[in-house]
Amino acid sequence: RIFTASTTNELWCVDDSSGNLLWKTKIPSDYVIKLVDLSAAEFILLTGHYGMEYHVINKETGKITYSRRLIPAANNNVYRADLMVDVHQNIIISWGGAPVINTGIGN
Repeated sequence: RIFTASTTNELWCVDDSSGNLLWKTKIPSDYVIKLVDLSAAEFILLTGHYGMEYHVINKETGKITYSRRLIPAANNNVYRADLMVDVHQNIIISWGGAPVINTGIGN
């Protein structure tokens, strides 16, 4: 499977053998910054432009299982950000040199 974001604010899952579209999901905010693998069943989508959010996506269905706003929309132009997941599934997000660590989904 190949996961990609479209220019129409949709997330697509494409079969890597046939090229068929398996599912598509509307992205709830603008500008996909990064997609990161979280587990065998989920990945994280970091989005931002006016503010920043991350969303946990089910790989099989494309459903958003969790969302969190990290920076309010009043903080404009969040372009330089990075996200990684460590071996314990802690989500580490940084922008402007200030890391935020979320130790587990839902915390």
